[in-house]
Amino acid sequence: PHERAGPLPSAHPGVQGAEGRPVSVGNGMQGAAWRVGALALGGIVLLGLAIAAVGGQWFTPRDRAVMRFERSVYGLNVGAPVVLRGVRVGQVTAVALAPAAGGGLAMPVTATFDRAMLRDLLGADAPADGPALPVLVQRGLVARLSTQSLLTGLLYVDLDLVPGRAVAVATPAGTPLAIPTEATRLQTLQAQLEGLDLAQIGRDLAAVAGSARQLLGGPEARQLLQRSADAAAQ
Repeated sequence: PHERAGPLPSAHPGVQGAEGRPVSVGNGMQGAAWRVGALALGGIVLLGLAIAAVGGQWFTPRDRAVMRFERSVYGLNVGAPVVLRGVRVGQVTAVALAPAAGGGLAMPVTATFDRAMLRDLLGADAPADGPALPVLVQRGLVARLSTQSLLTGLLYVDLDLVPGRAVAVATPAGTPLAIPTEATRLQTLQAQLEGLDLAQIGRDLAAVAGSARQLLGGPEARQLLQRSADAAAQ
């Protein structure tokens, strides 16, 4: 009797079917390679789209400046827009705390600006090279805090040109340009109200009311009222 020959050895030891027959894994490895390649290609495409979306911010020359506010900047976040008469020209990059004169506190807000947009604003007066911000500060550029939405309470930096606020620019080397700041009308009114002595005002009003009661309750006041009534009756 002849013995039945056993199965041939598999090209990939250890990979066998249920009856001991070798199973080919070439197709499975090729499928995995295709999946890895597709994922890598998808990642490259997404990276390219991201670069195209924000590439302008990466490669456009930008200038840095700081604005020191002395009132609360709650609601102003990093990434908040900086606008000049409604047109976005930059964004906030940092909000910090710093000592101020008289032992108070100041909130320096750092922002970056689109150099090309500001140079276009100056037109023929734009410097041959370098930033346009110093020229704008000399022409009265000021910064204020404004509310983006009353519902969210978020703030943004609102720039404007006020000729009466023109200042000379003297920026030490290595430090960002300082843009002057001013309070809005609402903030000024709020500061005035906070400075009122409401307790003293209440005492003054109470004294006036007491004097008026005494005057109206005296005999002279009653006689005057009686004469007036008689004159009206005639």
